Amino acid sequence: MGQEFMKAYFDHYNDTQLMRLIKNDNELALQILFDRYYDSLLEISFHFLTNVALAEEVVADIFIRIWEKRYNINVENLKGYLYTAAKNLSINKLDKEKYSFHSSKNIDTPYSTDPERDIQFDEMFQQIDYLISQMPGQRQLVFRLNKIDGLAYKEIAKLLEISVETVQKHMSLAVKYMALYKDQIYGMAHYLTTFMATSSLLLIFLKNLLSH
Repeated sequence: MGQEFMKAYFDHYNDTQLMRLIKNDNELALQILFDRYYDSLLEISFHFLTNVALAEEVVADIFIRIWEKRYNINVENLKGYLYTAAKNLSINKLDKEKYSFHSSKNIDTPYSTDPERDIQFDEMFQQIDYLISQMPGQRQLVFRLNKIDGLAYKEIAKLLEISVETVQKHMSLAVKYMALYKDQIYGMAHYLTTFMATSSLLLIFLKNLLSH
């Protein structure tokens, strides 16, 4: 009962007051802060990761870091600090995680009974993912958000807090880079589509991925 009373009391505290309590090792204040910003931070992280489980990990990491560094954190705008942390940690996680092309696009895997061809299909997407991962960090993210997640340039610019012109420049350079490997990727794709139920869908996806 005492903890519930304190939680109801602390709910009225502003962010600065809660941070003062956290600096004094008050775990209840951290829980209140977590509850206060959980939904909005999860939404921000999900915009980048498009994966609820990974976004939840990011939000949890934010508050773990706040607790671990509570004696040294000095911020005037806690909300801005949290939102920036959600964006940066999500981008870092996106760089580290293997992006699943199969989950991002409804492309069926080969229905052949030949495990060798199934392996070749997976290897093609792994190679595409590898090529994308070789781009500079922000360019890679811009490319994924546009080509795989389908976000418009204006949406990407808003999420990353950059200009639309910067997004356009990243996309132009990214497409030119991917075009260097177009023949190689199409060569693999045309071979594999002989054994796929959705060959036309695969080729449409690759055409969109490799062109302006």
